[in-house]
Amino acid sequence: MINPTQISTLIERMVATRSISYMEAVLEVCDEHSVEAVMVAKHLSKPIIENIEKEARDVNLLPRKKSLPFS
Repeated sequence: MINPTQISTLIERMVATRSISYMEAVLEVCDEHSVEAVMVAKHLSKPIIENIEKEARDVNLLPRKKSLPFS
C-alpha cells in the first residue's frame, strides 16, 4: 500500500519525468499500486487538484470559469 504522503510526490515526479498529464499520472499511480482513484483523490495536494481542473477545462470536460470583461 502506498503512503498517502507519497502520493503527491509520485504524481509530480511522473508529470515532470514522463511529460504526461496530471490525470494520466494519477491513473498510473492507481494502477501501479492497486489503489482506487477515489482513495487517491482524498490525498491529492491542492496544486495537483488545480492542475487537474485546468487540464479538464482545456479539453472541455469542465465548464470554463467566467472571467470579468476588462476594457
